[in-house]
Amino acid sequence: MAEKLALTREEFKKLKEAGETAKPVQQKQAIPIYLRFVILFVLIIVFASAGALVGYSGIGHGKPSEFLKGSAFSHIYDLVEKK
Repeated sequence: MAEKLALTREEFKKLKEAGETAKPVQQKQAIPIYLRFVILFVLIIVFASAGALVGYSGIGHGKPSEFLKGSAFSHIYDLVEKK
């Protein structure tokens, strides 16, 4: 049978009252923290691009292929900066 990885709160209290020193076992994370940041960054880029594509082609009635051109981004920049 598999070993117990961590103590329950009650078991820890009993060991503490008995005077024994027991440290709870730290469980290893399934996904490392640096990989979580990479995944978050990639998801932000994907969803921002998808939102811009929907906004440009669906709401703005533009062609979806024009979204990837540089002129679309300069137009969006001009709209944001109000030039």
